[in-house]
Amino acid sequence: MSEHAAATGKIVGSVSRQGEPGRSPVPVAFAVVERLLPRLHAAIWTLGLVFIAIAIAASGALVLKHFTGVALPGCRAGSACDRLEQTIFGRILFPPGLAESLGFAKWPVSSLGFAFFVAIAAAWLTGLRWIAPGLKFVVRFGALFSLVYVGVIVAKQEWCRYCLFTHAANFGLLICMEVGLMLSKRSRPAVNTPRPAAIPSRRAGLASLIAFALAFFGATGVLGLKERGLAVAAAAELKASQEAILKASRDQAEKAAAQQAEKAVSGGDTYDFGPNGFTGRYRLGPEKAQVRIVIYGAYTCKYCKQMEQQALQIQAANPNTVSFCFKHFPMCWVCNKHTKEADTEPVHRNACWAARCAEACAIIAGANAEIEGKDRWTAANEAFWKAHHWLYDIDGQFDDKTLMDGLKAHGFDAEKVTAIMDKPAADKPVVSDIEEGHAIGLFQTPMIWINEVELKGWQVPGALQNSVNTLLGAKPALPALSAKDSGMKPPLAYVKAIEDWRSESQLVFMADTTARTVGGATAPVEVVIFGDFQEPNTAKADLIVRSWIYAPDKGGLAKDAASSKNVRYTFRHFPGDQSCNTKLPRMIFPQGCLASKSAETAGLMGGETAYWKMHDWLMKNQTGFGYDAAKRAAKSIGLETDAFVAKLADARVAEAIQNDINAAEAINVNQIPKIYIQGKWVRTWTREGDNVLERIADEAAKEAAKK
Repeated sequence: MSEHAAATGKIVGSVSRQGEPGRSPVPVAFAVVERLLPRLHAAIWTLGLVFIAIAIAASGALVLKHFTGVALPGCRAGSACDRLEQTIFGRILFPPGLAESLGFAKWPVSSLGFAFFVAIAAAWLTGLRWIAPGLKFVVRFGALFSLVYVGVIVAKQEWCRYCLFTHAANFGLLICMEVGLMLSKRSRPAVNTPRPAAIPSRRAGLASLIAFALAFFGATGVLGLKERGLAVAAAAELKASQEAILKASRDQAEKAAAQQAEKAVSGGDTYDFGPNGFTGRYRLGPEKAQVRIVIYGAYTCKYCKQMEQQALQIQAANPNTVSFCFKHFPMCWVCNKHTKEADTEPVHRNACWAARCAEACAIIAGANAEIEGKDRWTAANEAFWKAHHWLYDIDGQFDDKTLMDGLKAHGFDAEKVTAIMDKPAADKPVVSDIEEGHAIGLFQTPMIWINEVELKGWQVPGALQNSVNTLLGAKPALPALSAKDSGMKPPLAYVKAIEDWRSESQLVFMADTTARTVGGATAPVEVVIFGDFQEPNTAKADLIVRSWIYAPDKGGLAKDAASSKNVRYTFRHFPGDQSCNTKLPRMIFPQGCLASKSAETAGLMGGETAYWKMHDWLMKNQTGFGYDAAKRAAKSIGLETDAFVAKLADARVAEAIQNDINAAEAINVNQIPKIYIQGKWVRTWTREGDNVLERIADEAAKEAAKK
């Protein structure tokens, strides 16, 4: 054999198994795998981190909605995610003792999920691609938890996109972990692994376990404090409401004989509640009762249904002392002129027809009774409540067939009822309730009144029952009165707006590092608006407030000093633009950040005068705004455009805007605009034909003068 052949044979013989030619050299294969494994591990670890980030974002969006009330895309009132949150699968119920210690009885599962994924992220980042054995089972248990919840979603057909994204990301995380573990086990035979190499993995695994525990308990602690804060605020509102109801009920007893119809206040804005006062057409319980409950609602409103069931139970338990009436307020444009078609949620599309159905059933039954010589109202009342209960049972949803079948099953003349449903006779009482609700400032359902006083904080568990018990247990006992006897009527919308503002907690705002304020420094009334230059209502509110202030060089718009109000106004940025307001759940006004930057840049270049000139221009020119428009605006107020464009990127501009955004987040600003007078949120600031904002400012000035 030649020297070359001998050499070749020696090499092959040294790496082949039993001299078999063509088999892969084992050490070479291991070397290739060893070189690839670090990259595979890094890729899988990074992909797992991506899945964790998706889960945090999706569950975090639900947490944001819960705490701030911000309506997420596809997750508004009545949506799938909203309905799921209200089920036993959406909230963790604590035992009474624990609930009392925590300060709240229910905890959203989304908060638990968010805390879990934050903790997993901390462990994933800390473990240096190693995970403690205990955490492996935590991740697997989390995936099992997701599997159960996906089953619930499928079974209930409630397709919550945020829930599905969260659970899908959780499954992706599990796959990444299991694949990573499999590769780790097969990367090298255990006998070839030096013993000291295991030490870093143990330390990393322990670090990941500690990081998970710290992050989980830290996140749950913060979320728990926020939940307790919500519960405390709701309880305080409920307590104030109960005290107001009790006081009003005592006043009714003392002044029942002397009560007169509500006097017209300035502006002549009055409403005729009818000869029987503030009560419904139909009633369960006695006309004269110690406790009179009235609920405005709609058959398609699930919260209305929940409170309705509580009211029915209370009335049934106290048949001689509690009465209950229902008034219609469908959030549907078909019969409610105060609701736009575009704003009508799909779940409420049938609300008007359901309300008309109940009224039609009552009308037909009353007419038949009168023909037979029986009492019309008694028959109509019985028919209304029979239809009312059925319509709530089906959530106000029906088509032509199910409507006919349902009416017949409940003993109604289906042909007659459906024939009258689209006639004025059935529509008129519904519209009457709607207009009455609008007159007293209704903006959401349910709205609950006890003895002609609004029950605020009804969302607190047991609020309605506790309020009724307080009245029934009052010493001395309250007399049984009818709504007519009491003489009490709800305050109208413009009065309610002032009362709502007065009852709000006074907030302290985070310091404004670059205050944009116009008006007297010592003015007794302080107005703060968090808004967006691109948002129409922000411009409307801003115009109203600046029209009170005489300061032409600083943005005030009052015609002269004599006609102005002694008010100090501060505008603070809250752009509906995710490019600078990063915690927004969605993009609302894509040019919002540029508009805020334009105003602050003008202020940076030309001081307060230039800021307010740009502020005014932006409020008046909202449409078609962009960089070209911003440059035109700068030129129109006397700024050099090239310098203006360069200054837009100045760090001081971004800091001024971010300072306002941080201040807004600290007080849970969740709408644009959000207006505060004397640090109190103005819930209702505009009403057709009435400048509510000015009324509240005048009231604030009166209160300030008394101090």
